[in-house]
Formats: sequence, structure tokens, C-alpha cells
Amino acid sequence: TCKIRGSIRVEIGSLNNVIALDFYGNELSGSIPRTIRRLKNIQYVDFGGNKLQGPIPHELCGQKRLYGLSLAANELMDICP
Repeated sequence: TCKIRGSIRVEIGSLNNVIALDFYGNELSGSIPRTIRRLKNIQYVDFGGNKLQGPIPHELCGQKRLYGLSLAANELMDICP
């Protein structure tokens, strides 16, 4: 909740060693980039409480080490299988 604005850049996929992303309660907009699939060590993602739109990338849901995912209170569509 730092009032971060703007979109999630495609370069997020370059954060190879990141294990947690918590951007809850900011003002992020746009879509979740498909490059998020490159985060092979990611275990926890919270993009809740933003203004994200569009589909939830299946690449995010397919992360093998991901144990926690929150996307609530956005305008996203398509639920991960």
C-alpha cells in the first residue's frame, strides 16, 4: 500500500531469484505480463487491491513452487484452471 502507480513492466520476468511479490493495495493498472512465467522461484504473489485488467496469465497459475496467490479486488477475468 505504497500508492505505486502504473503498469507491471514486462521486465518483471528478469527477477530470477525473487520468491515473493506483494503489491497489495496500490494503483497498478493494465495487465499481468506473460513474462511472469520466467519467475521460476516464485512462491507468493499478491496483486490484490489494484486496478489490473484482462486475463490472468496461465503462466502464473502454472508456477511449480507457487503456494500463495491473491488477485482479489481487480478487474481480471479468466480464472486459472
